[in-house]
Amino acid sequence: PFDVEPRNVLNRLWQQLRQRGLFPVVAVELEFYLLDRQRDAEGYLQPPCAPGTDDRNTQSQVYSVDNLNHFADVLNDIDELAQLQLIPADGAVAEASPGQFEINLYHTDNVLE
Repeated sequence: PFDVEPRNVLNRLWQQLRQRGLFPVVAVELEFYLLDRQRDAEGYLQPPCAPGTDDRNTQSQVYSVDNLNHFADVLNDIDELAQLQLIPADGAVAEASPGQFEINLYHTDNVLE
């Protein structure tokens, strides 16, 4: 094994904490962007329009329930695919940038699973 590979570093730290009687718990967030297939007039990537509308988020939508509702179909598809692959997805959150979301995974005390 390569000593500085992230999983090996994590395992080493996890073992050190356990030897001290500490039991860390982590929850991973999978952050991603939804993007429009069409670039803007200057050729840049852009966030998608809300399905069925011409409404494009150009400002922060942090924790927006409306934003989650607009993209519920794709977020539900992601959740279904995660479940099929036994990925312990817990929920979705609208994040800071336009088109940015995160899928939260369950908390676990086995940081290497």
